[in-house]
Amino acid sequence: MKKRFLKWTLFAVATLSLVACGTTAQKTNSQQAKTEKAAKSSASDGQVEVSLKRGQYIKPPVLNDSEDGTYLALQLEFKNVAKESINVSDSDITIYDEDNNKVKLQSGIYDQSEAFQLLKSDQLAQDKKLTGYIVFPVEKGKKYEVQYERKTYSSDKKSKPLKFAVDSSQYEDKAEASTILADEYINQVYFSGQRKVKKDDAFVLGTDLKKEASDFRAKFAADFTRKLHDYQFPEEEVTQFIDAYEKENAKRAKLTYKVKQYFPDKVVISLNSETVSMEKTILNHMQTFYQEHRKDYPGIIEANQAQNKAYREEMMVSLADRPLTTPDRYDYQLTFVKKDGKVGSRKKAYNSDSFMEKNSREIFLNAEVGTSRT
Repeated sequence: MKKRFLKWTLFAVATLSLVACGTTAQKTNSQQAKTEKAAKSSASDGQVEVSLKRGQYIKPPVLNDSEDGTYLALQLEFKNVAKESINVSDSDITIYDEDNNKVKLQSGIYDQSEAFQLLKSDQLAQDKKLTGYIVFPVEKGKKYEVQYERKTYSSDKKSKPLKFAVDSSQYEDKAEASTILADEYINQVYFSGQRKVKKDDAFVLGTDLKKEASDFRAKFAADFTRKLHDYQFPEEEVTQFIDAYEKENAKRAKLTYKVKQYFPDKVVISLNSETVSMEKTILNHMQTFYQEHRKDYPGIIEANQAQNKAYREEMMVSLADRPLTTPDRYDYQLTFVKKDGKVGSRKKAYNSDSFMEKNSREIFLNAEVGTSRT
């Protein structure tokens, strides 16, 4: 079976301090047809030819949850078949539901990209094409009619409106399923793939996340050895501690995702995490250790070294008993952006941009390894 590949690149919102990497999503022909099913319909009034290219359920950004709704985005293509330039405008579009009630087009979608542009008023030269999306609220399963009628013409001849039937059941809403992208990314980067996550052929990570996982572990190790600097831990012992911490989080961490935006080329997912806390454990352990064992060592250097070593050993044993906590800044966002780049005739491959924010450990290390936040 021939497959169509769609690329996703994951960017992190800089102010929210989150690791970012490239990912991909691929869809089989049947899924692509379901999620972006083209109406395969076109009509002409002698001056402009209009085609209904494809459609998809979207989730535009809202200021509060009460504004959430179900929206269908349809991509229209206009071709000027007249002998002179014409004006194309979203004001020439009218939508009716099954009961002939007029449905209002959505115009206040402010977060748009180059690949997703709402249809607006524009001048179209002879033989040129223009595409744009119209967005309107729908009830799933209901049928609608899209009418296009130009308000002005160069001649006095009146044209009948061009009509397109739209069956909302022809489009599958994949917005909520897109959280699989975030869940798999977090699993691969922070848990070394140890958690069981749901699978969906429409949302498949395609970029190798080994570097992102390696970078995270390197930052963990650097933070660990910096705060426990009196004892020179062998690399193997640091690795064992990180492995134990990841394993415990993979087992117990609670991750809650919510789709904030869903567009044909962009998905924004918020993350609330509850992870194994080690907050203030170094400080508390140090105080207790000195009270009980300071006299057992000839000097402060020896005592500090012993305390560092004992801390690691005791934490390895007690990780399962540590409580789960939520970082102070709990509303993190992951933004996935889809880009097209042809490789061969039947595939779409994607470059991936990758970077790590300096405070990315805040999500799963609660901003520290053992000490209180600064």
